[in-house]
Amino acid sequence: MDLITINVRGTIFMTYTSNIRNILLTSPLLNLNEHSKYYNKERKEYFFDRNASVFESVLDYFVTDKLHVPANICSERVQEELEFWGIPPRHVEKCCWKTFFQSTEDMNTLQQLLKYIPCVQRRDRCCSWTTVPMLSQISDVKARMWSFLHDYTSSTSAKVYHSLLCLTIVLSTILLLVQTVGDLRVEHSAVSAFNNGSSEALRKYWNTTPHVAVVFLEVITNAFLSIDWILKFIACPNRKFFMKHFLNVTDLIAWLGAWATLSFDIRPDAFFFSSNHVTAVVLPVCVLKAIRGFRVFRLISDNCGVKILMLSVRSSGRELCILLMTFSCAAVVFAILLYSVQLQSNSPMSPRNALVAIWWAVITMTTVGYGDYYPTEPLGRIVGVMCSITGIVLIALPVAVTSSTFNDHYNFSKYRACYQELLDKDKKTVHKKHKNDNEVTLF
Repeated sequence: MDLITINVRGTIFMTYTSNIRNILLTSPLLNLNEHSKYYNKERKEYFFDRNASVFESVLDYFVTDKLHVPANICSERVQEELEFWGIPPRHVEKCCWKTFFQSTEDMNTLQQLLKYIPCVQRRDRCCSWTTVPMLSQISDVKARMWSFLHDYTSSTSAKVYHSLLCLTIVLSTILLLVQTVGDLRVEHSAVSAFNNGSSEALRKYWNTTPHVAVVFLEVITNAFLSIDWILKFIACPNRKFFMKHFLNVTDLIAWLGAWATLSFDIRPDAFFFSSNHVTAVVLPVCVLKAIRGFRVFRLISDNCGVKILMLSVRSSGRELCILLMTFSCAAVVFAILLYSVQLQSNSPMSPRNALVAIWWAVITMTTVGYGDYYPTEPLGRIVGVMCSITGIVLIALPVAVTSSTFNDHYNFSKYRACYQELLDKDKKTVHKKHKNDNEVTLF
């Protein structure tokens, strides 16, 4: 009988040497004899200081040729044990795939979260100051300035400044909105350069300027935001990463564009354009004004929940791409079908061509339903019903995946917050201990 005794951390296992098969050449079970470093001559057994629960699954695999992993042990630990015993992970049975592979997926999700929202608050890549042995006085001033401007938790004055900055952003956004109200705009003496073919709203916008009170508040808010951006750019330790940040770039364009539009609001008589160039000027001006709306994202940029939402959307990029491709194909198919069955209709509500029918398909599949075009023939109504049902199904499936991803990131964020509390608690304990030691030394 080739019966052998294996002691795994105090748990005794007995099996036949003939059962040990389907293992890698690196496995310690490959050559079990008296010369093995694991052999105990006194007890006449092989001792391994490894996990006994996993080895029970390993031994069961030798007997049954089926590898089942324990659900009460971390999957990473199971993988390490299987690697030690020389069993390829591909032999795991299908019924244990979820237990075995879920941990890897969870770790990937957790790594993404910690990279995006680290436990040790680094705030941003562009604000990570490295400790320099001989720190100059200028660098120290810049570091304090950056901490004051960027980290509102650094001091009470930083919190007050951050609150004032948020109020300024809110006021600037409100001013951007009220400028479009006709009662708050006044006519100026500049000659209109528009022809009669221009829209009434465009002529009214060009021939009027905001009220003087609105312009005055615009100057104050834009000056404050401009100075804030310039100071952050000067104090930032890594300006390359600072300029790569989307909100920093939009802030730069916003306050530069605001000064450009304010110059016209203050002195409209100084600008004259021919009727051939006015439209080309109005469009960039409107775009510059619209970019100012991105400032509101500053109010929620530091919110952890918003960061998790953005991370979930980024992590679900593949699913969203699949939705976009499937949605586009379905829209083209239903557009062609509707145009084909509506050819015999003389109704003005029928799409004029297949391209217009694509617009109808997108609006129908998203359940918006503007009603500018709709089917009037019986077959067209059937196509409309199929189109709307297909849109609901196509949108619902990827949204469920994205929602599940958000739920995973949110749960891991709660675990990260608990771990952060432990770090902060340890830091306070160490700081308190050092403080007590210093007091004892003084006495």
